[in-house]
Amino acid sequence: MYRKIEKTNSDEKLVEAYIPKDSGIVSNFLCTKPHKMRSLGKSYPGYKSALFFKAVNEVVKEYDVRALFGLQYGQVTSPSYSYLEVGRGKREELLVTGMRFLIKDKKALAAYVTPGWGTVDLYMSYNEKDSDIALGLIEKVDKYMDEHNFYKGEKIDAAGQFLPIPDLDFDDVVLPEEQKKAIKIGALEFFKKKEIYEKNKIPWKRGMIFSGIPGTGKTMMIKALLSKADCTFIWVTAEMITSPSNVKYIFNMAKELGSTLLVLEDVDEFLGSQRCIDALKTTMDGLNEVNGICTIICTNFPDRIPKALLRPGRVDQVFIFELPNEALRNKILSSIAEPMNIENKDNVLKELAKCTDGLTGAHLKELVVYALLLAADDDRDMILEKDLSTALVKVFDNLNIVNDKIKEIDIKNLIYELKKK
Repeated sequence: MYRKIEKTNSDEKLVEAYIPKDSGIVSNFLCTKPHKMRSLGKSYPGYKSALFFKAVNEVVKEYDVRALFGLQYGQVTSPSYSYLEVGRGKREELLVTGMRFLIKDKKALAAYVTPGWGTVDLYMSYNEKDSDIALGLIEKVDKYMDEHNFYKGEKIDAAGQFLPIPDLDFDDVVLPEEQKKAIKIGALEFFKKKEIYEKNKIPWKRGMIFSGIPGTGKTMMIKALLSKADCTFIWVTAEMITSPSNVKYIFNMAKELGSTLLVLEDVDEFLGSQRCIDALKTTMDGLNEVNGICTIICTNFPDRIPKALLRPGRVDQVFIFELPNEALRNKILSSIAEPMNIENKDNVLKELAKCTDGLTGAHLKELVVYALLLAADDDRDMILEKDLSTALVKVFDNLNIVNDKIKEIDIKNLIYELKKK
């Protein structure tokens, strides 16, 4: 069909032009010749797809719909529908690819909706003297989307999918209390201080880095923030950031849905791309303001954080998630084992905390869970000390295998670099 329209992956673009049609179906409906038809199109970011299709569905109720069909290579086909999320826990069957012939105030309009490449698109054809009916439809769609934006204030990913909200409190996150308090103030209290920022002419934005090896509590803290945030929460995973344009897309999304807590999860590969780093720097602290956004960047490798990001105005705070000390290990073990029946529980957990130096919270969880499974395999409800001992050996053996593998990879990389020289 007629897809000659200027657009980008994230921006909404409005383009009007004379475009020849490949069939007489539309021109017959408009009662005019193809060369006297005009086309108008608009593209919307892909995360808004459900909102867009819902908006069009509601707006066309004001029109007399004369026909509804699909159109492929100039041939009439069946229209396509999908069940889409139009709110948390709400789904509706909506037209996602199809042409509607509309009449209003004795004026005819052919409106076609379809998913695009990272966008959702609206194309319209009309008589050259009736551009007001096409512009009117776009205005109504935009107004509906603005007034009924069910993504605003929600917990979603970069594709606009609703995230499950965990039943998790900050008390469930075992980290040093001072660190937890600083994160809560930086990530949540920030949104309550808009007037202070504006009064003192300071950009209302915040940047934070969560850094530490896997299993030290970064994701657990993010989940706690997700469950307690009173603002829009957007969780972006590494595979969603593959190019500089993705960075712009995500920040435009966060800005539109603001106030927003924006989390970029495990972006280690992303930080290896200079172009993506440059895009992140200029987006977080460039000419276009990103007010109302608190950005949290999560990485497993502190040494890979570009120094250019560690500048106030881009990143204001860096939180290092360390391996737990003995006291925290005891607290983690007690939290995990609370509902479990363990022989001589208090003393056994204290001893385990002493001999598990170097293990993360994730390792400690695996230790207790494996001991529970050993007891279940032996048809016992009670976890015995021997179960925990066996589980401890297994966890350390697995850790040694992983560490040896990492050393092997490092050696191979070193040899490769030496050969290049």
